[in-house]
Amino acid sequence: MIAALNKPFYLKANETINEKPYPLESSNILKSEKSLFAFKEMFKHLSLQEAVSQGLLNNQSEKIRSNMEDILDINYADQRDKFWWPEIKIKAETNPQRIGTLSIGQNNSTRPDKFPKGSLGLTIENYTLFNWGKDYLDFLNIKEDYKRNKEDLKVKRNQLEKDIITTYFNLLTLKKLAKISKKGLRFSSFIYRLNRERLNFKKITEQEFLESRSHYLELQELFQESFHKARSFNNNLASLLGDQPGTVYVLKSDLVFKKIDTPLQVALELSLESNPELRKARSTLANSQRDYEKSFRDNLPLPKISINLGSYHYFFGKKESVMKFETESGNSNIDLVATLNASWSLLGEGGFFNQRTLEKKSLNQSIAYQELKQQKKSLKRNLSQSYERLLFLQKMIPLLKAQVKNCDKTFGETLENYRQSKTQLIQFKKSLDRLLSTQKKLELYLNEHLQRKFNLASLIGVPFIPGENISLLSKNKGEE
Repeated sequence: MIAALNKPFYLKANETINEKPYPLESSNILKSEKSLFAFKEMFKHLSLQEAVSQGLLNNQSEKIRSNMEDILDINYADQRDKFWWPEIKIKAETNPQRIGTLSIGQNNSTRPDKFPKGSLGLTIENYTLFNWGKDYLDFLNIKEDYKRNKEDLKVKRNQLEKDIITTYFNLLTLKKLAKISKKGLRFSSFIYRLNRERLNFKKITEQEFLESRSHYLELQELFQESFHKARSFNNNLASLLGDQPGTVYVLKSDLVFKKIDTPLQVALELSLESNPELRKARSTLANSQRDYEKSFRDNLPLPKISINLGSYHYFFGKKESVMKFETESGNSNIDLVATLNASWSLLGEGGFFNQRTLEKKSLNQSIAYQELKQQKKSLKRNLSQSYERLLFLQKMIPLLKAQVKNCDKTFGETLENYRQSKTQLIQFKKSLDRLLSTQKKLELYLNEHLQRKFNLASLIGVPFIPGENISLLSKNKGEE
């Protein structure tokens, strides 16, 4: 087909002829493209692995999540130590000490002492030894929330990686679509210039020339639109990678089409264990069960057993310096203490003997169980639909590849026949449009196949489909 674009000798001889009614020159078609790429310092060559590494390092949302994870760890450490260990504090207290006198008054009987007086000590707060598991149920809920929040951050981190990869290949697909449009524009431009010369020699009608010109202008419009989409989509990737707005990427990696070999049943079994939404629903159910159990125990007259290990204090002052140990004022014995603190409502909030409170906790437990069942059904449905679409794409892509080859050969023959006036313009337009649409559809299906695989991986609850990793998604295609 390259040879088909060579100009006949009569076209070369008439290149300097002035145009009267149609001054639009095809040599100016792509000047706008060159002007858009005038700022070379904004270009950035980028492979898929480089994009993922940079995004995980520089993405602002990921930096925030990293700090949030540290806060979660610190808060959980506080709650864990509060439950398992007695609270031990060092306390230092002093009475007001006079360090100088600015003005002497008539009454100074209650003025602060000139000498320091106070205490320094070690205090061990009251520690619960046994509370019928009620405190432990609260701690288990805290621990469950901590694990769930940590998993949420991990899921968001994995989603960021997928977003970078999909955005990278979305940009690559848009660039390819723009390249396909540019290819169609080049052929249409050739026919337009050819017919312009033919019109000068009265070999075609003006209607045929205008039809070729209209087709050329349509493809020019499509190219400009596709080029603009590809150009503006650079900002989407720049936002994820933490680059400056206006960065233009030259993508060094190409998408590799790889069929999935994970059976649907295996994917379903994995998802029942790893799906984030399902794990969250299980966590909510476990918490609601513990909430009900704690409310039930709170409604029983169960005593709490605690121990007070007291305080060691060193008291100092002008006339005293003594070390004391006390569990409470005037008492230095270490005793086990049982306390009962129960309350039942007869009328008002909570209902008779708190029955409404218990009923609400029971209903919350039932709701959590129903939501878990609903989540399982939804997961199975979404997984089956995603898997079915993937299988459809895997059948269509090889067919489209074969169709592209056939359309390319057909267009080559049609172009040559039109040059030799053996076929009509309408056949050339149909052949070119069919080639362009098939090539674009193939690129869109290849991109969708990747998106569907990521969607399937998200439903399963893993970063990638089993048997795949980031290195298998792309290959180096060199600099564009």
